[in-house]
Amino acid sequence: MNRRSFLGGGAALALAACAPAPDAVVAPHILGGQAGDLALSEAPTRVTADGTRVALDRVEHLLVRTSPSGEVRSIAGGQGFEIGELNGPSHLAVLSDGDVWVLDRGNGRLQRFDADGEVVDVLDDPDASALDVMADDTLIIARAARQEVALVSPSGAERVVDVGMAPVDVAPGASGAVLVLGRREVLEIRGGAVRTVVREGLVWAAGVACTADGRIHVADAGTNALLVLDGSGRELERIALRLADGRPAQPIGLYASFDRLDVRVVPAAL
Repeated sequence: MNRRSFLGGGAALALAACAPAPDAVVAPHILGGQAGDLALSEAPTRVTADGTRVALDRVEHLLVRTSPSGEVRSIAGGQGFEIGELNGPSHLAVLSDGDVWVLDRGNGRLQRFDADGEVVDVLDDPDASALDVMADDTLIIARAARQEVALVSPSGAERVVDVGMAPVDVAPGASGAVLVLGRREVLEIRGGAVRTVVREGLVWAAGVACTADGRIHVADAGTNALLVLDGSGRELERIALRLADGRPAQPIGLYASFDRLDVRVVPAAL
C-alpha cells in the first residue's frame, strides 16, 4: 500500500442537497440504555460528534456533509479518476478531527477529505474492500481477496492480520478489539489473537457494528433482520427491518455513530 499526501485539489462542485432515499425511515430504538435512533437509508452515512451527517451519494459519486438542520456544508468528489474525484465510493470513516476517509473503490485507493471537501491524504490500496476506524484514528481496512485485515496507524504504520476468510465488513469492537464479519460468522481481533465470536444464526450477513455498551449488531440480508448480540456472541434480540410502507427491508450495510445505528437498506425482493 502506497501513501500519497496532498494539500488542496478538491473538486469544485455546485452545492445541491442529496435527497434521502425514498424508502428511508427513522424508528425509535434503545441503545445502551439511552434513547437513540435506528436510521434506515440506502446511502452509506456517518454522524459526527457535532451532529453533522456525512453521506456518500453512490449515484453521483459524491461525499456530502449536511448540518443537523439539513443545510449542505460541503460537497466533494464527482465521478472521475483525478485526486479529489471518486469512482464507485463504497465506505467512509470519520476521524476524531472531523476529516473523512472514503474508500474510492473504483480507483483502488482511499482519499481523506477535510471539512471543506479538500483532499489532504491518499492511500493507494487496490485490494481494499471495506473500511472503518478505531477511536485512536487507526484505520481498519478489509481486503477480501487476500483474506486479511490491515490496521493502519495515524503515523502510517501498518499491521496485517490473516483472518482465514474473505471479510465482508469490519468495525471497532469493545475495549480496542476489531470485529471482522464473514457471511456467516463474526471474528474478533484482539492484540495478536483472532477468535470466533459468532459461528451460527447468520444466513447472509451484510454489516457489523459495536455500540458503546459492548453489544454487537449484525445486519443479516438473508433474513432481513438486525441481530443484537452480547459481547460473547449470544443473541439478545432479532429486529425485523421494514420500510415505512411495511415492506421488508433488506440490509446492505451497517454503521454505528455515537448513540445511533445507521442501517443501509434496499427494498427486499418478494
